[in-house]
Amino acid sequence: MSVEVRIIKQVPGFTLDVNWNMIDEVLALFGFSGSGKTMTLQSIAGLIKPDAGFIRVGDRHFFDSASKIDVRTRERRIGYVLQDSALFPHMSVRSNIAYGLIRGERPERAQRVKEMIRLLKLNGFDKAFPHELSGGQKQRVALARALVGKPDILLLDEPFSALDRPIRNKMHEVIHGIRSKFSIPMVLVTHDFHEVEKLADKVVVYSDGRAIQTGSPAELQKNPSGDLVKKLLGIG
Repeated sequence: MSVEVRIIKQVPGFTLDVNWNMIDEVLALFGFSGSGKTMTLQSIAGLIKPDAGFIRVGDRHFFDSASKIDVRTRERRIGYVLQDSALFPHMSVRSNIAYGLIRGERPERAQRVKEMIRLLKLNGFDKAFPHELSGGQKQRVALARALVGKPDILLLDEPFSALDRPIRNKMHEVIHGIRSKFSIPMVLVTHDFHEVEKLADKVVVYSDGRAIQTGSPAELQKNPSGDLVKKLLGIG
């Protein structure tokens, strides 16, 4: 499925002005904090309304300023995972995952939750509460909740940055498993190039609200566009 983002958003002291596209890939938005990566995800999700431009996923326009289209967040069919898993502390693993379902009959919803518990290797934890889970398990639950509704796109906002490296590496394997199971585009926000190399097909480098270089991880390393990209990559 294709994704195309062409948006402008002005806030006090900052302007986001980016243009990029992808097709059935894992695309990483890579750059320093404050460069506009998360604002882009929030725009795709409908949490922020751009001032101009459009956001298209497949044949659906999520946003189009010229046509006055601005689809509500709940109707965009997105999965969204944050650095903080944002699980409901008073709800079990099963209930947290089920919260991601807004449609379907009860037997169908129960079956979908069961499938996600199996896929994310959460067997035996379905009745546990978030405080009983490790950081990696919490993020597995968050991923399961994001995917249970069969979204058209998965947005990942530094979902593993708070985890230790060994656990983070295991979560990278989880993402590879999800990719083989779900044919959906994924947009990953990260400032960790090791993560980019592990997960991304394509990278868009952000700086001060602009996309300053686009390419594969290997292309960025071979031909960084300038000193800032070199600094981000830790080379030169």
